This record gives sequence, C-alpha cells and structure tokens, in this order.
Amino acid sequence: DRSKAKDTEQVRVDVTVKNTGKVAGKEVVQLYVSPAEGVFPQPEKALRKFVKVELQPGEQKTVSFELGFRDFANYDPRVHAWQVTPGTHTILAGGSSADLPLRQTIELQATQTIEAPLTRYSMFKELMAHPKGKPYADEIWAAIFRKMAPEPAAEEKDLTPEEKE
Repeated sequence: DRSKAKDTEQVRVDVTVKNTGKVAGKEVVQLYVSPAEGVFPQPEKALRKFVKVELQPGEQKTVSFELGFRDFANYDPRVHAWQVTPGTHTILAGGSSADLPLRQTIELQATQTIEAPLTRYSMFKELMAHPKGKPYADEIWAAIFRKMAPEPAAEEKDLTPEEKE
C-alpha cells in the first residue's frame, strides 16, 4: 500500500483471490520477499507468509498480510545478526513459488544497521560499502587508475636528435 518504508515499520499487503471455476475450491496465497542487492549472498526470494482461502464459484476474497522487520531481514554472518539491506525489495504473491504474477517494489530504509568490521580478508566491495572504508577504497581506485594511465608523450622539441630517430 506504499512504496517507501523504514525497517521499523509494518508494511501491509492486500491480495485479492477469485474463484473463476464452477466448483468450490481452495487456493493457497503465498507471499515472498526478494531482497535488495547486498554485500553478501542472499536467497533470490524467501517465503514469508501464506494463507489458505476457501472460495465458492465466482467468489472473491481479499487477504491481508503484515510484513515487519524479520520479513525483510536476512542473517548477516559477518555481524551474527539479522539485518535489513537498505534499497529496493520486491514483494511477490501467487499460488506457488514458480507462479508469482503479482509483484510490488518497496524502498526500505535500514535504521538498525550494524557495520561489519573490516579485516584484511574483507572484499573490496565491502570496503567500498563501509563508511570508514570508503575513503581508503577511493584512494586505492585512484592509485590503480594512475598506474593504468598512459605516460604523457614527450614533445618533439624536448627530444635530442638521437631520441627523435
């Protein structure tokens, strides 16, 4: 019901299901969350909520889900805690993990982040993402590009006759 939220807020998701058949039936509505791209590997999507709905022929029902911090969080092994990766998360809904026709994105702001310590084994992208590591990462990039830059060509007037040949 909105496009932005903080990780401390509840997000409400409404899904309407309709029985288009001629007999009564049941449908399981599954809600998945696909996380924002983070520093460490995360699952492509994770089942967060589900409910079974019984419907008569032609009947439709709206089911509501409340998503909170843990529904958007993934375990961060670097800090041994559950954290929300800030950025664009996708909420997916459907009858099975292979068929998720409904999707909505939400921009999440992480308010409870724990910075992973930087070590000599930290990956460069971790260094770039870390507030204390970013200045060093920028310095490393600058040094790399300085080394890769071609030497300025010497002007003809500065060359001796032997060097010109």
